[in-house]
Amino acid sequence: MTIGKPELMRHFGLTRDPFAAPCGPAELWPGAALAQAEDLLRHAVAQREIVAILGDIGTGKTTLAFSAAARLSRGANNTAGRLPRGADGAAERSSRGANNAAGRSSRGANNAAAGRLGTRARLVPIAGDTPALRIAHVIETCLRELGVQALPHGETARRRRLNGCWRELRAAGETALLMLDEAHRLSGELLKGLKELHEQSRWVMEAATFAVVLTGHRQLVTAYEAAAPDVLQRLEAHNILRVGRLLPVQAKAYVLHRLAAAGAAQLAEARALDGCWRGPATPLEIHALLWRLLEAAARAGERRLTAGRVAAELGEHGQGKRGRPDRAARVTALLNGALLNGALLDGALLNGKGGHAEEEAAEG
Repeated sequence: MTIGKPELMRHFGLTRDPFAAPCGPAELWPGAALAQAEDLLRHAVAQREIVAILGDIGTGKTTLAFSAAARLSRGANNTAGRLPRGADGAAERSSRGANNAAGRSSRGANNAAAGRLGTRARLVPIAGDTPALRIAHVIETCLRELGVQALPHGETARRRRLNGCWRELRAAGETALLMLDEAHRLSGELLKGLKELHEQSRWVMEAATFAVVLTGHRQLVTAYEAAAPDVLQRLEAHNILRVGRLLPVQAKAYVLHRLAAAGAAQLAEARALDGCWRGPATPLEIHALLWRLLEAAARAGERRLTAGRVAAELGEHGQGKRGRPDRAARVTALLNGALLNGALLDGALLNGKGGHAEEEAAEG
């Protein structure tokens, strides 16, 4: 019988889940991806642009986007730092590649100017996890998030009122930052409406008056090729941040940081984490493996995770104690590339060239 998380937390004396999502500023690992996300969002706010943060399931793209946005909006009287329900774990590494690096350098001058003008962001979170989302709902959500109590009747009147809100924010030195999670699920109709809303605000003010951040699975690019090629063209102009998996040394540092932030630094020996990962892993995979190992330690009556326990559970080559790969061992073997030969990972078909995990590791 599996030991539940509440029972494990009591066994190890944990007052809170060290890997819970969403995580606060203290728990967020201050890695390279966070700096890159802040850079991208700062550019979006300064230029009132549409940008995207993409990644596989569990890479922490949503938490990363909202955390970076919250840092830009500190000091503003808004919803800064509020994370959507079900946000996945924080990630550290991003594999943006040469094009993204070039994009960062080309944005340097713009970002410097934006620093002088002020780039405070007013967060406007919008749940994009349903294909039924319509532009009318986006407009209504924006008005309510911006403090409009009595909504005007009719979409035309609401659009006019929203343009007024954009102007008021701009006069106050702020820019509305629309945050759409699960953006790969958005319909072509909604994307067309969002682009028109953005362009209409640009026409009214001779410059766009709000920015948009889309977070979603990397399949967003393929989906937008058919549903919204014009939006994709804007994103591909160095406006996409791709969040990748963590390398083993990064995974170890990530776990130690999360444990220390939760007041549980003694929960695992540092050297015990050396043998946990032999390939790139997402924070979600890291969390699952750690809880699996902690369960094994609890069954043995141990109060912390030791190197011996990790070796006993995973073995030298990721095998269980009886020579059969258990769930944690299969994860380790998979990340080793042993199964990255066209097999299915998280429901996504990997190519026959070693899979995206190896490609992202090579890019990093």
